[in-house]
Amino acid sequence: MRYSDRVTFIRNTEGYYDPDLSEYVEGAEERETLPCNHSYLGIDRQRELFGRVDRTTAVVRLMRPYNLPFDYAEIEGRRYELLRETPLRSESVFYFEEVAQ
Repeated sequence: MRYSDRVTFIRNTEGYYDPDLSEYVEGAEERETLPCNHSYLGIDRQRELFGRVDRTTAVVRLMRPYNLPFDYAEIEGRRYELLRETPLRSESVFYFEEVAQ
């Protein structure tokens, strides 16, 4: 299996008050880009797994398990939210649903 595609996991941190600096520190966006194998689910398989076919579902396979928290992912410049994760011993498989922007 080729891991020639890229997925970016994005985590938004919230702002907080830092008493040492005596000021409010703004939140930031943390990004981590990893190589992956990316494909889309067919209509029949999407109906079997999720019971609907009205949204685009992407399947992302990583070489190693990914255990860090994230808010959403970007694939090819599009934003996706997590539907389901299948953690395996040697790899991670994520099912993402595209978010309308």
